[in-house]
Amino acid sequence: MTKINRVLTLIAIVTNILNAFFLYFFKLSPILYNDTITNLLLLSSSIIYFMLLVYGTFLIEKSKDLFYLMPQSLVMAFTVRAIPNLRLSYPPLHDPYFYITSVINIVDFGTLTPHLLKWYYQLDVLLSWPSLHILTSEIILLSNVDTIQIMRYFNPLMGCIFLISVYILSYEITEDLKTSFVASLLASMGDLCVFYQSEYHPQGYSLIIYLFLIYIFFKSKQKRSAINSSLLLLFVVSFVTIHHFSSIFLALLFFEVLIFLYVVKYILPHGYLRNILTNEVKNIRLDINLVTFIVVFSISYHLFVYPNVMEHFIISATSYSPLSAQLINVGKSVPLYKTLISSSKWILFLLASISAINVIRKKENRMFLLLIILICILFAGILGNYVVNSPLDRIILFYIPVTSIFAASTIVSLDSAFSKKNVFRISFIFFIGLVLTAGVLNSQTPCYFFENSDVNADYWYSNQMPNMELYAATGFWIGNYTDIDSKYGTEFDTYIVSYFYASRPLENISFVNNYQNIISHYFIYNPKIPYEQDGLIMNKELLFNHHKIYNNNELEIIV
Repeated sequence: MTKINRVLTLIAIVTNILNAFFLYFFKLSPILYNDTITNLLLLSSSIIYFMLLVYGTFLIEKSKDLFYLMPQSLVMAFTVRAIPNLRLSYPPLHDPYFYITSVINIVDFGTLTPHLLKWYYQLDVLLSWPSLHILTSEIILLSNVDTIQIMRYFNPLMGCIFLISVYILSYEITEDLKTSFVASLLASMGDLCVFYQSEYHPQGYSLIIYLFLIYIFFKSKQKRSAINSSLLLLFVVSFVTIHHFSSIFLALLFFEVLIFLYVVKYILPHGYLRNILTNEVKNIRLDINLVTFIVVFSISYHLFVYPNVMEHFIISATSYSPLSAQLINVGKSVPLYKTLISSSKWILFLLASISAINVIRKKENRMFLLLIILICILFAGILGNYVVNSPLDRIILFYIPVTSIFAASTIVSLDSAFSKKNVFRISFIFFIGLVLTAGVLNSQTPCYFFENSDVNADYWYSNQMPNMELYAATGFWIGNYTDIDSKYGTEFDTYIVSYFYASRPLENISFVNNYQNIISHYFIYNPKIPYEQDGLIMNKELLFNHHKIYNNNELEIIV
């Protein structure tokens, strides 16, 4: 065994031990001496863990060396996504319950016809993009696993496949083991990637199909074959039918790529871009046909299957003001902690920019084409933030895995420069460990990671760990002891209680933004934490004079 193999073996042992510690910590929530020591131990362990993985990556020489690092990386990809469900008995966020209703409809009735439309009035929309729901329902029927457990752990498990898919795409383009593995770490620990794969949500699943779609797109350009064309068609159809925004995004992205191809072909026949893309230009007509098909299919699915969503998107884009979101999340109500860790994504962008400049300078064909895709995503993000109203977080979600490849290329290059300077190399590895840790910490509210977190209404559940068993129990009580046609008022955090666990029609449930005018039959709220609506903290003292009919030390119901 060589010296490098011995070091990699030691890294594998330590990181596997840390994996066991993380699973134990997030499942059992132990207090180790006191809150401060516990928080420091978790933070330092996370940084050390990622530093070891990054350092181990710099040591690998051949593909079999990946077996020292890949297994525990997959476990970590699952763990960081499963944190809310390891901590809580039931999923805490809203969207998973709406999407799992689609699965229940398929499992119970064996059809995409929205039989449960009275329960959830937008069910016909969700069932018009059924790929994930069909897959999930088949898993439930074949495995006989409880639906709630599938809802809790499906996407965290998909996070493992996501890490592998980033590695496969990166290796196809860079043909470098180190770059590919670092890219898979950066992407799989990216905050939005972790968040959307921590809950049962089509966007988390669509990330995997998206990466394989780009992979097959590059593969088909390298070798034209019926197999590659068929696989590309399969992934396009799969991606378009996952989520309504995914198909709009795909159409927009490849429409931008299509414009670029036309520019290269007709406007710059002898220019600098054409010199870089020598191999790409040879088959540019086939590329144009291929990209045109992707754009037309994506838009056609909307127009012919469920045109209302496209109409709504156009109305929102043209009628509402653009988001004009801050580049750095700051504000009076935004904690400094959140500002710092959310700003870490700009480090990824800066690292990627260095690699992008080198790609242009060195005229690297395959990386340049990926750079064009990245630029198209960035343009879509700029358009969505400053020109038209669109879900910017979804665009950033698709940006992260692509930019991670460029950032990883920069990281590996810088390590080569620092390899003989131990102080600089250790500092650099520590810096990358901080970036990876920040991505994980920014994926969820701080209370999932840190004991005794401060109350802050800027977060879900005001940054206090909810007792989801009591939330579910409240819903079961409502289902047993209230009339099905009753009207229910809720806070944002208690919205799902009367919908899913009480099985009450969503149209009978509404957010209350003024405690002085509660017109519903029942109002469900958490008396322990503040509630912010429209930027204002509601005065819960106004509720004390109402008649209380239910209390379980977590939630109250008043009439």
